[in-house]
Amino acid sequence: MKRIAWLILFSLIAVSTISAQDFLFDRRGNLLSKYKDENGLLREEYLPSAKEYTSLKQALKEPKKVFRLNLSNQNLTQIPEQVFELYNLQMLVLSSNQIKEIPDAIARLPHLEYLSLNDNLISQISPKISQLKFLKLINLETNLISKLPEQMFNLPHLENLLLGGNNITSLPENINNLHKLNNLSIWGNQLTSLPTSFGQLENLRILDLSENNLQSLPESFGNLKSLIILNLSNNKFTLFPEPIAKLSHLLYLNLSMNLISSVPRNIEDMRLLKILDLSDNALSTLPKSIGNILSLAEIDLAGNSYQQFPQALLQLIMLNTIDLSRNQIKKLPDKIGRFISLSELNLSFNYISNLPLSFCNLTTLEKLNLSHNQLTSLPICLYKLSELKTLRLSHNFFDQLPQVITALENLETLDISDNSLSSLPDMSLMKNLRSLDIRNNSFTHLPNLNNLNKLQQLKLRGNFIPRNEIKTFLTHHPKAQISW
Repeated sequence: MKRIAWLILFSLIAVSTISAQDFLFDRRGNLLSKYKDENGLLREEYLPSAKEYTSLKQALKEPKKVFRLNLSNQNLTQIPEQVFELYNLQMLVLSSNQIKEIPDAIARLPHLEYLSLNDNLISQISPKISQLKFLKLINLETNLISKLPEQMFNLPHLENLLLGGNNITSLPENINNLHKLNNLSIWGNQLTSLPTSFGQLENLRILDLSENNLQSLPESFGNLKSLIILNLSNNKFTLFPEPIAKLSHLLYLNLSMNLISSVPRNIEDMRLLKILDLSDNALSTLPKSIGNILSLAEIDLAGNSYQQFPQALLQLIMLNTIDLSRNQIKKLPDKIGRFISLSELNLSFNYISNLPLSFCNLTTLEKLNLSHNQLTSLPICLYKLSELKTLRLSHNFFDQLPQVITALENLETLDISDNSLSSLPDMSLMKNLRSLDIRNNSFTHLPNLNNLNKLQQLKLRGNFIPRNEIKTFLTHHPKAQISW
């Protein structure tokens, strides 16, 4: 989620800029009226095209023309006093320096709309930041902030507030004054609760509260009807937060790395949910009602306590991705083949010893991970998985590679490391194979791979293959990367 923060800023500053911006000004160097908005600022659509100054010295030569200033990575310990002379400045980027405070002088930049001071050493923020009435984005991620001035939450146009990676312990009750707030990122702090007014952020669409110490949410949280992306991973929840089920427009929900042991039946009320991450909790069941979320495309249940494949998932036949790795599943249901759109299935780190014949009906699979199980064979019908591009079978009990694998002509990546293999069948049909991992097996000779013309990566370590055979292989595949 913290990656989303940069996407917002880069959508403005990472656009190829027009080096000459004289078209914006009259002969006296004043901004032409047709490029001004109602507040006298450079209109939003022209800001990305305005020249970005990266030298303060150069900016001071033509201060009226400076709308964008980027002094990132310049070993600054404070915001240079001369910056506050740039009255027309609308975008100020001071990332990756060693700045310790935002001073009172920040109020001398009344037109500022975008302020980015991430990756500094800031611990103090002047209350006068509230005088920057046009601010739309504040990025203060990865600093040393423990307390925020209440005045900062009176900015009428603020849409993006990025505070991740600090030491903030609480948010003020007047946070509800940020009526236009669209994106709030406060991952990696020390929050234990949210103010009751939090649910009044009626325009909030993206919220990242991951890596905090939250155990519950205020009832008002369910009023965030505009919310579509919610990350609550790596907190202290022991119960599924009830207000979440009221977020009827939610598309993405991440509750991974908590201590949740059950999911409520009313999860079905989130009818638009597309991605659900409940990995690394203490779940062993799912309510049948989850099968009513027909929009669900991806579900991650890795690292829980499932001893069998959750029956409730079998109702969601349109799922695209399922991750049930790191559980205790021993057997797959006969109805596993019901998923008609499944492209990625991860069942690694379980106790599966065989696959039912219905597994072969998963003909849309492109990525299949069955590593770290107890497999000794595969069903002959597996050739039907003609779309499969990645197959991982490492750390199983194969002493022979099932012949059916060689019929997977579209396979690009095959990992059969850490088994008991000493030979491979004829693989000449696997024309698209690009990566083959046979590490830690019992090979004493290099298998015949000469017909695999697209092979780019071959991992051999942990076998007993003579070096001269490897050198011979390289004469046929000079561009291949070999680890041995």
